[in-house]
Amino acid sequence: MGTFDSGYFIYLIDHYLNKQVVITDSLQYAFSSTRDPKSFGADRFEIQFSFVAKPVVNVSGMVLTSDIPTGNQWLLNGAPITGATQSQYQVTQSGIYSVQVSNGTCSNTSEDVVFAITGVEGLGDAIKAYPNPVKDKLTVELTNGFDTINVYDSQGRLIESISSSTATNQNSVDINFSSYPKGLYLLGVFSKAGNFSIKAIKE
Repeated sequence: MGTFDSGYFIYLIDHYLNKQVVITDSLQYAFSSTRDPKSFGADRFEIQFSFVAKPVVNVSGMVLTSDIPTGNQWLLNGAPITGATQSQYQVTQSGIYSVQVSNGTCSNTSEDVVFAITGVEGLGDAIKAYPNPVKDKLTVELTNGFDTINVYDSQGRLIESISSSTATNQNSVDINFSSYPKGLYLLGVFSKAGNFSIKAIKE
């Protein structure tokens, strides 16, 4: 497929044959006419331009947002993330993120966003999460308390949010994983001491 620039495509449409081809520098389009007036009429051919603007990714905490509302496909290290087709994506791991936007005929891809998740390494006893892997109950201990703990699945979808205003203990929270499918989860811990992430595996 040929483009003049990323996101731009030009198509030749043959209405008589119901055919559409992408115009490139090397394109040679052979056709013939018959006694049918439609085969040589002025309305047989049409030139159509298609364009997708280069999307821009905005970063807010661990949430990536495309400035284009539809046609999104999020990529991690250049590969599509299964099911990540909304305008927002919740980051679940470190890597190079981008979003590809398509209008059905052509597409364009944003600049890369390098995302490094801050884990609990180096925090000593400030944050603990156990047992991990977890089967039923994951206990999160926080020496300095917390504001909010969010639980995200591997597709970045928020599945549970725990607020300190409703928690019975500001320094220890039990999260019930018993009903969650097996797989990787991300806990986003938001506190006055900083924002951290914890990877949890449900087995």
